[in-house]
Amino acid sequence: MSSRLILTSPMKKLLLLVAALVLPTLKVYAQTYTVTPSATSYLAAGGQMTFTVNLSYPANVAVASFSAKPPGASWVLLSTGGTNVPPLAENSTNTTDPADPGSKWGWAYGAIESGVPAGSASFTFTVQYPAGMTGNQTIAMSGDYRLNEVVTNVTVAAVMLNPTPTIPVIDTHPENRTVVAGLNATFTVAASGNPMPTLQWQRSTDGGANWANVENDASFSGVTTTTLTVNAVTLAMQGHRFRAAATNSLSTVHSNGNATLTVTQAPLFDRHPTSQSVATGGSVTFTVAASGSPTPTYQWRKGTTELTNGGRFSGATSVSLTISNLEASDAGANYNAVARNGISPDATSKNATLGLLPVGFGATHALVGNGYAPGGTVTVTTTITYSGEISSYGLTVLLPTGWRFVSDTSTAQSKPEVNDISVLDWNWTSIPANSLTFTYTLSVPSTATGSVTVTEMVTMGVGSGQVQFLAHPDPLTIPQVTFHSVDTSGNRQIEGSELNRLIQLFNTRFTTPDGKIRTGAYVIQADTIDGFAPDSSRDLGTPVTLARYHGADTSRNGQIEGSELNRVIQLFNTRFTTPDGKIRTGAYKLQSDTIDGFAPDPDLSLIHI
Repeated sequence: MSSRLILTSPMKKLLLLVAALVLPTLKVYAQTYTVTPSATSYLAAGGQMTFTVNLSYPANVAVASFSAKPPGASWVLLSTGGTNVPPLAENSTNTTDPADPGSKWGWAYGAIESGVPAGSASFTFTVQYPAGMTGNQTIAMSGDYRLNEVVTNVTVAAVMLNPTPTIPVIDTHPENRTVVAGLNATFTVAASGNPMPTLQWQRSTDGGANWANVENDASFSGVTTTTLTVNAVTLAMQGHRFRAAATNSLSTVHSNGNATLTVTQAPLFDRHPTSQSVATGGSVTFTVAASGSPTPTYQWRKGTTELTNGGRFSGATSVSLTISNLEASDAGANYNAVARNGISPDATSKNATLGLLPVGFGATHALVGNGYAPGGTVTVTTTITYSGEISSYGLTVLLPTGWRFVSDTSTAQSKPEVNDISVLDWNWTSIPANSLTFTYTLSVPSTATGSVTVTEMVTMGVGSGQVQFLAHPDPLTIPQVTFHSVDTSGNRQIEGSELNRLIQLFNTRFTTPDGKIRTGAYVIQADTIDGFAPDSSRDLGTPVTLARYHGADTSRNGQIEGSELNRVIQLFNTRFTTPDGKIRTGAYKLQSDTIDGFAPDPDLSLIHI
């Protein structure tokens, strides 16, 4: 049987009386503490900020307290202000580690013989915050009051501060780098801003005129980080510039763009000197080419002895060494070049041996015409001489890239085939008598541009040995022809003043004991209107080898002859037919199958020139 409490009427009256006495002590009072900052964000450079504190509590409290805990020990309380400024609590401090609960700023009304404003109070406090902060900053708040010796805690919302948005700033710019080819180069940048900027490295290959983003690949890594790595730098990257773009929601800024990559490389010979045999009393030229960064300098040596300019030697510190007036004692000497650029190790070329040819041995080659036109053909005349008995006879020709063999006029028993490239070989089993002259024709690729060279090497068996010598000039330069040498105005017509200039060269004379004779001899002279000048010091028929020939000099002998002058007069007299009759234009065009590579152009009128 269960029991239950049964309230009688007197008991109910007693409970109601007790409740009436207790309920007044349980009255709920308004209690709200709020803190309002003067700004919701802080400056990265540091600054000051004021906080307004509003307290609401029961009207008859004995003490009302408030405290704040800053996010770091570097925050400093500067002052407290307002109409009713509470004193600082005795246990407050702003100098210890913020992790220490005691690292608080505290104020208390009624704590030090000061009254408590009835029901509410407000005041302000100003703080100084440090530079260099990042991310959100939290200031913890707390409060309480004491009533009838009972302390009641009040929840106070913490204050959250965000960084003030700022455009990106480049704090550290990337610097120049000098790196040996094949090694890595690094560029570093530092940027700040709010929000924190993202980075993108960029490169300029034209001295800073244009920039393009780089991507992570075999050549680059870290393209969106503070450090860009250029992997295994190459000479092709010489002078490239690098910069970083820093971007956030406000703007994009760039580093200064002056960080230049300098690539160094020890010298390396791309062309070694070729052993040659030359007749006594003649001259020989050895040529090399070396790559490297910085550009190498050269020092020629005979064996291990460094040579100097003077006497029979010239070009001792250039790409080509020339030895003149060859003597019998020169035979068998080895010559080499050392290339230096300050990057170790220095490079030494292979040895080239100087041999002396028997008297009467030699070879020359010359261009038929003035040069080449892309897509056309070029013909070269080669003359080889010797004396005495020889057992073998051969010629090797090195062609420019893409050029092909078309035909020749030789009687060689073994010769190149049509469309052969790179290296052409002729061999005679039936030895020519003393000398031979023949021509060969080459096709020019349509993409050809600029001057190119052809090298010819003659190989002969003499006695039990073998001699090799180069045809002169070495190499034979074939220029790309656009205008005739006479056409100094470059308007594709031969004018009267231009023809007169050629006549001036044609009339060059040489003084003999019997009087002056016309030679038409000329020399190269860069400061003249056509790059040539009369040579009155050369006798008629004196052989000469020039680095380049006048376009009218189709025989390539350094003289303007009557037939060559007449050829130019033929171009000068080109006429164009009009409704009113023919007019002289002097117009010409490129035509590779002519003696000089040009032809009259009767279809070109003056108004189209």
